Amino acid sequence: MKELNLNKFELVLLPGKSPPPPYLEYYTKAYDCWREVWKECLIQETTKKSFYSDDFTRQDEIMSLFYDGQCTGLVFLRWVHMNETPLREDSFFKLWPEEAIAKLCVRGPHVVVNSNFSVHQNFRRNAMGISWKNLIACLSHKRFLHSGQDAMAGQLRVSKGMPKAGAATGVTLLMPGQPTVFVGDSVDLIAIYQGSPINKMPILWDIVEETWDRVVPLAKPIYPENKTEEESQGITKTQLEALIRTVASQVQYSVPRVRI
Repeated sequence: MKELNLNKFELVLLPGKSPPPPYLEYYTKAYDCWREVWKECLIQETTKKSFYSDDFTRQDEIMSLFYDGQCTGLVFLRWVHMNETPLREDSFFKLWPEEAIAKLCVRGPHVVVNSNFSVHQNFRRNAMGISWKNLIACLSHKRFLHSGQDAMAGQLRVSKGMPKAGAATGVTLLMPGQPTVFVGDSVDLIAIYQGSPINKMPILWDIVEETWDRVVPLAKPIYPENKTEEESQGITKTQLEALIRTVASQVQYSVPRVRI
């Protein structure tokens, strides 16, 4: 088993389009990873006969995990206000019964939509001795806790073992076994709420903490953990560190670790 080097992990929160020039290579690698995972899947397992990039470019944020320069996986994130009819009628929620939406919004209407969970084929089946699926799930949970939003919505494909990964990291099951666009499959509708603890799995948690400590936010703001946007006042240490790294990266094409 190849030994993991914590310094080789990078978590970059990319915008769906127009990334800062120093991060164009990261953006391209993330897009290539997503396309490789989803193109064949969508064409073979749904009624879609073509594949376009707009699912990628319309996202508010693409949480991308890199190891030794390679994109290991990613998730799409979008910020929506469920009291606004156009957002409530977004295609993501077309398979959500009103009961599930009501449960999702029980703590407020500000929701992060988590979709297109992707793990590169080189990092599946416990590559290098860890579950990259669980690692990316933990990081997306942690990213949500710093989003300032009330809840995060997800759809976990049963055939891909995603409900097991969700249960391992600490999601709330809203409604199991719902229909999906994927032929012969079903999804569990889930939520994560502000204050929901992440299950601190052995080995993975050290990676989560170390990687998050060096996160590079290029899209949406980072707020104090378990605080809503309204509760967050001023700039936090984590935000300041991230801001310094981001500005430095646009001046010189490297991102040093900053301690304050």
